[in-house]
Amino acid sequence: STPGDMLRDPQMVYSGAEEKGVAFKEANKRARRIQSLKASGIKAGDVLRGTVQSITREGMLVGIGPGTSGFLADANRNPQSALKPGDILQVKIVSCDMETANVQLSTWLYD
Repeated sequence: STPGDMLRDPQMVYSGAEEKGVAFKEANKRARRIQSLKASGIKAGDVLRGTVQSITREGMLVGIGPGTSGFLADANRNPQSALKPGDILQVKIVSCDMETANVQLSTWLYD
């Protein structure tokens, strides 16, 4: 699109601004997650108590501290345990990427 197109179609300007607003909100959320993760001091190998926040087909999101959560993939979870949101469990930090705020968890504590 060209600047002339935007003058003829104000909706183009609005949709562009809306997309940038969404991108800004996502970047802001990611920055807050990274800040919370750095402040928590967690690192790979730590064993923590977490609370199941939500469950998907691939695994579950587990809260491991204020503003900090990690992903527990089904492959890293003891299949004996039937968990639901709100359940508390012990998890091991498998990896912790401070640049993306991605935290991978496991319930296999001693591998």
